[in-house]
Amino acid sequence: MKSTSVPSRSFILEKLNTDLGWLQRAVVAIYQKQTTSEQQAGHTIVENGQGFNGVDSEFMTSLAQRLLIHHKNLTPKQQAIARERMPKYITQLQKIAREKARNG
Repeated sequence: MKSTSVPSRSFILEKLNTDLGWLQRAVVAIYQKQTTSEQQAGHTIVENGQGFNGVDSEFMTSLAQRLLIHHKNLTPKQQAIARERMPKYITQLQKIAREKARNG
């Protein structure tokens, strides 16, 4: 049986603040929870508790697309903003971790 332990909020917060690779993967993971139409539009269309919220969606989508499409790391300024905004998505990140643990 696979482990379904979920990283604690404090662990995730620590990783978001200290590990660039972890931060960038977290941005992409939340982006991938956006609907396809939201990813294409670059902003939240449906408030469904998945992906970025309406306030963050445009900027955070641009960061995720920078990482996925352009294969560029976040600049130091982008990192700082992402680190400010990502803590509100910890519950979603925990859910993603749980799903990955379950599915291997």
